[in-house]
Amino acid sequence: YCAFNTLGGGLIIDIETETPVLAQATQGASSMGGLGGPAVHALALGNVRRMRQLLRDEIDVIGCGGVDSGAAAFSHLLCGASAVMVASVLLTEGVS
Repeated sequence: YCAFNTLGGGLIIDIETETPVLAQATQGASSMGGLGGPAVHALALGNVRRMRQLLRDEIDVIGCGGVDSGAAAFSHLLCGASAVMVASVLLTEGVS
């Protein structure tokens, strides 16, 4: 079970063009995006802890959301995650 990842419904407006930054890619698509990274880390930890409390022990909880460092990953484990998904750090450090 993945406890958390991205909080939907985010919107950024370019005040120069007075339009959403995320353009509508296709007809009917939303210009809204997801909020992720360090901004959602505390919410992710809360969800990991709560899921670990609610689920049977044989169901793994995967911590994800705001993992931008080793300490952030470790805090997911401390909250009860069996594994941790790392993505936020890739935005700042890349894959190499």
